Amino acid sequence: MPYATETEFIEAFGLELTIELTNLENPEADAVDSTVMDRALNRATSLINGYLGRYTLPLATVPELLKSLCLDIARYYLGIYGKEDDVRQRYEDAMMQLRQIASGTLKLGLPTADAPAVESGSPQFSAPRRVFDSDSLRGF
Repeated sequence: MPYATETEFIEAFGLELTIELTNLENPEADAVDSTVMDRALNRATSLINGYLGRYTLPLATVPELLKSLCLDIARYYLGIYGKEDDVRQRYEDAMMQLRQIASGTLKLGLPTADAPAVESGSPQFSAPRRVFDSDSLRGF
């Protein structure tokens, strides 16, 4: 399931542009081509999942950041020919954030796959035996 929906894409970029981008073969179209839109959103989601190795997939909840990244990446995929500068910049920014998520410098606020389970109760402490204590320093 994609991290963003067609409706969210339309809200972010407008209906007119969405119709235009999903109907490059048919400029006279007056409706969104849902097949093209779904393909772009699924492709963006697959790319994002490749960077989420530290998290257990599928995610129980989708953070707003991932929705935003999915929309920007899908918009880039739907772009025409030379890719406009602002679209390319948003795509590059999204890719930078995905690399930060993968490295752990940008956190999603979700439990990671390798995170130990948190148990309730009193804290436990362990430490090695003290090197210098009253017995070892006797006579000094």
